[in-house]
Amino acid sequence: MKFKTNSIKHFFYVFFPFLISITSFAQRKKLPKVEIIQSGIKTSLRGLSVVNNDVVWVSGSNGVVGKSTNAGKNWKWITVKGFENKDFRDIEAFDANTAIIMAIEEPAYILKTTDGGESWKIVYENKTKGMFLDAMEFRDVMHGVVIGDPVDGKFFLAETKNGGESWSEIAAAKRPVTDSGEACFASSGTNIRYIYNRSIVFISGGKINFVSKFCIAACMKSFFTDRVPVFATIKRIINTIQPAGYNSFFI
Repeated sequence: MKFKTNSIKHFFYVFFPFLISITSFAQRKKLPKVEIIQSGIKTSLRGLSVVNNDVVWVSGSNGVVGKSTNAGKNWKWITVKGFENKDFRDIEAFDANTAIIMAIEEPAYILKTTDGGESWKIVYENKTKGMFLDAMEFRDVMHGVVIGDPVDGKFFLAETKNGGESWSEIAAAKRPVTDSGEACFASSGTNIRYIYNRSIVFISGGKINFVSKFCIAACMKSFFTDRVPVFATIKRIINTIQPAGYNSFFI
C-alpha cells in the first residue's frame, strides 16, 4: 500500500508540471497578436470613437485627428487647420464622414465635420477663464452632452439637440455643486455616460490633503425633456490614502 501511494505521488510530481507547461503553452498560443500598424505621428491620442467594425476615429494633441475605414489597417491623418496647438481629447463619430471633436481649454471649442475631416466648422466656443472641457457623450445622432471642470464652484454642462450643430449651456443654477478640489476625471472622454431612461452619470475625482475621493453624481432627469432637469447628487465616497501628488481615478 505504501509502495502504491509513493508511486502515485511520484506520478503526480512528474506529470503535474508537464501538464502546467502544456496548458501555459496552449494559452500563449491563443493570445492575440499586437501589431504596430503605424507610428511616428506627433500627437498624444486620447479620443477614440468606434463607429462599426470598419470605421474608427481618433483625436489628440497638436490638432490631430485620425480616421480608418478598413478596421484600422490604414489611417488618414488630419491636422485641423487653425487648431494646430489644440488638444482634441474627445471625439464622437457617427459614420465615415461625420464626427465631432472637443478642444479642451481657454478657449474651448467643439468642431464638426461632415465631409470626412476635409473641413471643420466651429459649433461651440467658450472663452470663459478656467474653462476646461472633459468629455462628450451622445445617446443618438441628435442628442448629446458635454461636461467640463468646475466654473465658479459648479460643473460645466452644455447640451445639443441637433446633432452637434449648436450647443446650449445648462444654467448655472441647475449644475451640480462641487466640493473643494473636485474636478472631472482625466479629460479623456471617458467620465460621462447615458444610462437607463436617458439619465446621465458622470465621474469626478479630486485631491484633498492626500485623500482621494471618488464621487458619482447623477442627473435623475434627462436634459432632453421639456421639464426642468433636477440633479440628485448621489455621493458615494470612498476615501483612500495615496502618496502626495497622486490623483484619483475611477473608470
